Amino acid sequence: NRVVFSKQNTVLCQAFDSSYVLGFNSVTGKPEYCYNYKTDLNRRNNLVNGPYNARMNSLTIYMKAFLQMASNHYNKSGEFK
Repeated sequence: NRVVFSKQNTVLCQAFDSSYVLGFNSVTGKPEYCYNYKTDLNRRNNLVNGPYNARMNSLTIYMKAFLQMASNHYNKSGEFK
């Protein structure tokens, strides 16, 4: 399942897969929202506030790994030094 990442603003990043979108706060290190955009077109059911969701958990792990790899890349290249 392919995951695509985007940067919403200076704090919020998003991860998309074939059915879900996760909004992740890079400052707090926690998801702010997760929606199944195929079945919840109006984004009314924020899965972050509900019971355990395997897809949300998976997207959170992918996001943390992506941010860690990006941070390591920029630190090695001297961008943030």
